[in-house]
Amino acid sequence: MWPAGRTAVAIGHGTLGKGGFSEFQLLYDPETFAPLGERSIAGHDGAPDDWDRDGWKAGDVLSAHALLDQALVAAKNRRP
Repeated sequence: MWPAGRTAVAIGHGTLGKGGFSEFQLLYDPETFAPLGERSIAGHDGAPDDWDRDGWKAGDVLSAHALLDQALVAAKNRRP
């Protein structure tokens, strides 16, 4: 379960950057495989700093974005 309150299947890709390891995950509905959003997971513990006064632990969600609505339109520049 993730912040939008829906169960999701996560497909992740780990990255090793300047700040250390993290994993970017695309989230899908487990029954229809419709896209639900994305999130980034910490791969290591992080000490408190100017951006995050409490720090974080490995496995913590660092960011999450939910796709709450989507529509299919018939032509360019059309709105649902």
